[in-house]
Amino acid sequence: MTLMTVPNVIDGKSVAGSSTDTLEVLDPSTGEVIASFTESTPGDVDDAVQAAKAAFPAWAAKSPAQRSEALHALADLFAQDLAEFARIESIDAGKPITAATEEELPGILGALRHFAGAGRVLAAQATVAIRNASLYREVPFINVLEPLIHKKQKFLALDKRRRAFFIAGAVAAVVFLAVFPFPMRVEGGATVSPVRLAKIEPEVAGVVRQVLVREGQHVTRGQVLADLEDWDYRAALAGAEAKYQTSLSEMNRALAHNDGAAAGVQRVQANYWQSEVQRDQERLEKTHLRSSVDGWVTTPHVQDFAGRQLKPGDNFAEVADNSTVTVDVAVDEADLPLLRPGAPGWVKLDSFPARTFRGTVDIVSPQSQVNGDQRTFFARLQVPNPSNVIRAGMGGRAKVAAGWHPVGYVVFRRPFMWIYAQLWSWFGW
Repeated sequence: MTLMTVPNVIDGKSVAGSSTDTLEVLDPSTGEVIASFTESTPGDVDDAVQAAKAAFPAWAAKSPAQRSEALHALADLFAQDLAEFARIESIDAGKPITAATEEELPGILGALRHFAGAGRVLAAQATVAIRNASLYREVPFINVLEPLIHKKQKFLALDKRRRAFFIAGAVAAVVFLAVFPFPMRVEGGATVSPVRLAKIEPEVAGVVRQVLVREGQHVTRGQVLADLEDWDYRAALAGAEAKYQTSLSEMNRALAHNDGAAAGVQRVQANYWQSEVQRDQERLEKTHLRSSVDGWVTTPHVQDFAGRQLKPGDNFAEVADNSTVTVDVAVDEADLPLLRPGAPGWVKLDSFPARTFRGTVDIVSPQSQVNGDQRTFFARLQVPNPSNVIRAGMGGRAKVAAGWHPVGYVVFRRPFMWIYAQLWSWFGW
């Protein structure tokens, strides 16, 4: 048998290995040497890799049909020498020649034919896939649905136990959002409104004799703020009292003399002068100008009224009643349906960041105020101010209770309203 020498094939050329070592191939049935080849070195491997890289661009540039034809040509060459390949395989492996001719080599030939045809099929499938991908991108909302589809695929790939765990968690979350109650609050900017002012006006004419308070002083209901000159009123009261006493004495004398007619006349006189005494006492009392409310004196330089002539109805001073203050809370119109009179509220003023003032909704304004593109309503809170620390014009933030609602309603109410508004604008439901 002729000894075969097996070379390497690099860049389409037969090249012997560059090593000095030689390997022999033996016929297992006789032990005879049937082939030999020189061992390759790492340098030979590098040469083969570089040759493959250099050939790749030209091969990649060929069409699927050209690649298919090249593989079919290789299969044709293999088929022409199939008997010789079978003989060599039988000697090399020590197996019956029929095993090579009927089983192994036909399988190799079939594989070459298969991949030669697969080049055309894969090219057609790639074209269809590219077209389908293009159409897929044109599906409405695909950018929204695609992540969901991927998540669904990942979810279905989980094992049953993990899927059951996630489903149970999702159901629990839905139940929590739909059933569990949570307090809802409406928040907005807060401004302390001007307080109720009580005007102090004299009911009788007179000159202010003395002013007993000053601007910014806290006064109580009924406290005397100033006194008017009262000599005329005291003199009138004294005269009325004297005449009253005289009428009583004359009436008693007439009764002592059994003069009923004279006693009756004097009784009438006594009653008249008694009423005059009461009227003069009231007029004298009205010379004391008293505060009608608890609050703070707000009139600037109120002490300068001393010596000034006042007539009934003239304004002497103003007292701010701030025992309870009104706080206006600006509320967006979207939150207006949540507000109810009587609802509790909480105010945090910038002047007192560490304190929270509690109040109650008294009125929800029936008309909005337009500020640019926004419409704002006001919830007016009545806030007790026993320590008199809250002043008109102070600002801050406030929250108004809007009842208990499911957690999902509290968290997702605004996004849901926005989505509903968009759908309505698109479809006109």
